[in-house]
Amino acid sequence: MWYLTCTEKLRKNYNTTFRIDLIKKIKVLATKKDTRVNDFLEAPIQDLLKKNEKKGK
Repeated sequence: MWYLTCTEKLRKNYNTTFRIDLIKKIKVLATKKDTRVNDFLEAPIQDLLKKNEKKGK
Protein backbone atom coordinates (compact mmCIF):
# COMPACT_ATOMS: atom_id res chain seq x y z
CA MET A 1 0.00 0.00 0.00
CA TRP A 2 1.32 3.41 -0.95
CA TYR A 3 0.24 6.63 0.72
CA LEU A 4 1.22 10.26 0.82
CA THR A 5 0.72 12.78 3.58
CA CYS A 6 0.67 16.50 2.97
CA THR A 7 4.20 17.03 4.35
CA GLU A 8 5.94 13.80 3.35
CA LYS A 9 7.21 11.97 0.32
CA LEU A 10 5.44 8.95 -1.08
CA ARG A 11 5.57 6.20 1.50
CA LYS A 12 5.14 2.43 1.48
CA ASN A 13 4.69 0.00 4.35
CA TYR A 14 7.78 -2.12 4.99
CA ASN A 15 7.92 -4.76 7.67
CA THR A 16 10.95 -6.06 9.53
CA THR A 17 11.75 -7.48 12.94
CA PHE A 18 13.57 -5.90 15.87
CA ARG A 19 14.53 -7.08 19.32
CA ILE A 20 11.63 -6.64 21.74
CA ASP A 21 13.71 -4.56 24.18
CA LEU A 22 14.61 -2.11 21.40
CA ILE A 23 10.99 -1.77 20.32
CA LYS A 24 9.90 -0.96 23.87
CA LYS A 25 12.66 1.63 24.32
CA ILE A 26 12.04 3.38 20.99
CA LYS A 27 8.30 3.57 21.71
CA VAL A 28 8.98 5.18 25.09
CA LEU A 29 11.42 7.64 23.54
CA ALA A 30 8.99 8.55 20.76
CA THR A 31 6.28 9.21 23.32
CA LYS A 32 8.58 11.40 25.42
CA LYS A 33 9.67 13.35 22.32
CA ASP A 34 6.09 13.53 20.99
CA THR A 35 7.06 12.09 17.62
CA ARG A 36 6.61 8.91 15.62
CA VAL A 37 8.78 5.82 15.98
CA ASN A 38 9.17 5.88 12.21
CA ASP A 39 10.98 9.22 12.41
CA PHE A 40 13.59 7.72 14.72
CA LEU A 41 14.13 4.79 12.38
CA GLU A 42 14.29 6.79 9.14
CA ALA A 43 16.93 9.29 10.29
CA PRO A 44 19.81 6.81 10.80
CA ILE A 45 18.88 4.97 7.60
CA GLN A 46 19.11 8.25 5.67
CA ASP A 47 22.47 9.00 7.32
CA LEU A 48 23.79 5.55 6.38
CA LEU A 49 22.74 6.00 2.77
CA LYS A 50 24.33 9.46 2.55
CA LYS A 51 27.62 8.19 4.00
CA ASN A 52 27.73 5.35 1.52
CA GLU A 53 26.92 7.66 -1.41
CA LYS A 54 29.88 9.85 -0.45
CA LYS A 55 32.18 6.81 -0.37
CA GLY A 56 30.99 5.81 -3.83
CA LYS A 57 29.65 2.45 -2.71
